[in-house]
Amino acid sequence: FERWERVSRQTENEHTNFKNISYGTHPLECLDIFPAEKTLAKTMVFIHGGYWHLLDKSLFHFLAPIFLKDNVTAVFINYPLIPDVSIDMIVSSCCKAIRWIHENIMRFHGDPSQLFVMGHSAGGHLASMLLTKDLPFLKAVVSLSGLFRLEPIMLSYLNDVLCMDRDIAERNSPVFLKPTSSSP
Repeated sequence: FERWERVSRQTENEHTNFKNISYGTHPLECLDIFPAEKTLAKTMVFIHGGYWHLLDKSLFHFLAPIFLKDNVTAVFINYPLIPDVSIDMIVSSCCKAIRWIHENIMRFHGDPSQLFVMGHSAGGHLASMLLTKDLPFLKAVVSLSGLFRLEPIMLSYLNDVLCMDRDIAERNSPVFLKPTSSSP
């Protein structure tokens, strides 16, 4: 985490970026954008992990240069964290962020028809949940070490913080849900 923090701050200093752009009313409903140099660039949206109650988008800014070198706009989203909100509300917040990005990304050199989403851990779960929502403009989703079945999490020590019941775990388990689009 210390190295990620150091390299992320270095990335912010070396690349054009726009931080803490609001996409909703909750203070954590904000995003950071590292625009590609050329217009109408593909856009990669990154959703951070942290078991829905930890971490921040800015810790992952070190990933931006990987995309920028190939002229891909990089967007990092935050979402409200448990215990302030439920997992249902976090999923809703991520949908709101993706819709905002789709509507506004051209201002940051992105092409709204070339929108990709990637998440890690709990962020991978959230990225996968986006496939079950009405977001037909998503090109593809990448889930890195995503959590696809939440019942084991509900039965673990993490539920002391997450406070999931069986209904919440089931309706937020991508493994039990059907995609609404054919996005890979």
